[in-house]
Amino acid sequence: SCGDPNGKFVATLSNESGTPLSANVVVTINGVTYTQKSNSKGQVIISTADLDIGEYVATVVYKGNSRYNPSSTTAKVTVTDKLVSVVSADDVTVRCGDVNGKLIATLTNAEGIPLSANIVISLNGVDYAMKTNSKGQASVSTKDLAPGEYKATVTYKGNSKYAPSTTTAKVTVRAPTQITGTYNAKTKEVIGTLTNGDDVPLSANVVVTLNGVNYALKSDSKGQFKVSTADLSSGKYVAKLTYKGNSKYAPSSATVKVVIP
Repeated sequence: SCGDPNGKFVATLSNESGTPLSANVVVTINGVTYTQKSNSKGQVIISTADLDIGEYVATVVYKGNSRYNPSSTTAKVTVTDKLVSVVSADDVTVRCGDVNGKLIATLTNAEGIPLSANIVISLNGVDYAMKTNSKGQASVSTKDLAPGEYKATVTYKGNSKYAPSTTTAKVTVRAPTQITGTYNAKTKEVIGTLTNGDDVPLSANVVVTLNGVNYALKSDSKGQFKVSTADLSSGKYVAKLTYKGNSKYAPSSATVKVVIP
């Protein structure tokens, strides 16, 4: 906003791999040229406190060197008479059908103080209008989403005091899995089975932890995997079966009691 001492324009310099570069960058806003060296994050920060209300075009130029080619870009800088609002939402990964799964959005001012106001969270084609609480937060349940990846958009339209703001977040919904196990005393084996939420076998990497040893295995086409207990001494043990999950399937785990006579 106009005269805001915290108002700033940030430009970032990086290579093709996204690694920050520290080098001289030239930024021109409103006819004034600033030459700065980007910091360890590749950032050049220019104050906008002296800009009047209006829209400006910032030109950012890196002249290059013996190793890197030159590059340039432009960006729009809007100065209003309203205070800055900040809406944020972290990416989330949830299990399909999880009643506790949710996307949380937070609305604050530029100093991080929570704002209680109406926002809209758009997720999977549905707009959820709600008011943030005393912590500046509002949430939307992800329980009914099918497995997959979704883009959520959070919008605050602003009011007479605060400028509007928006952000996006990724919602990843993973299908449920179940891992079960038994101990076969005759064959001296811990036998585990990994399935999805419809009891369809899954072939995937699993870990069996038994007597302090981690056995990395892969379940077969029937979802089964086995660990021998033939080398164990007499006693009582607990085997932990773990599937860590992936981008499609949620993690799961189980324990199996093992008694060696």
